[in-house]
Amino acid sequence: MASLQDQLLKLQSDQPSSNSQEEATAFSRVCAVLKRVGLDPEEITPDTVLEDAGVDSLDRIEITVRLEQESGIELHDADVFPARTVHDLMQLIDQ
Repeated sequence: MASLQDQLLKLQSDQPSSNSQEEATAFSRVCAVLKRVGLDPEEITPDTVLEDAGVDSLDRIEITVRLEQESGIELHDADVFPARTVHDLMQLIDQ
């Protein structure tokens, strides 16, 4: 029989890390918001460049409002406008 320490180590390695769970949650929230502004969630990755995906300045305003609603975090246009990629948006709501 494996020691308790070995069993705990196995459990930890079998479970996704909280960081990867948090990233998955942030990614799904950002995807939900981007879907509302007309992007196809199937084509979105963390590396998707917002401008290349067709996100314009009006979309960024809507993204700001919807990310606030989705995450409960107060954001400002100045926070969202410099975001270049989906990953940048994920970091905003993951702070």
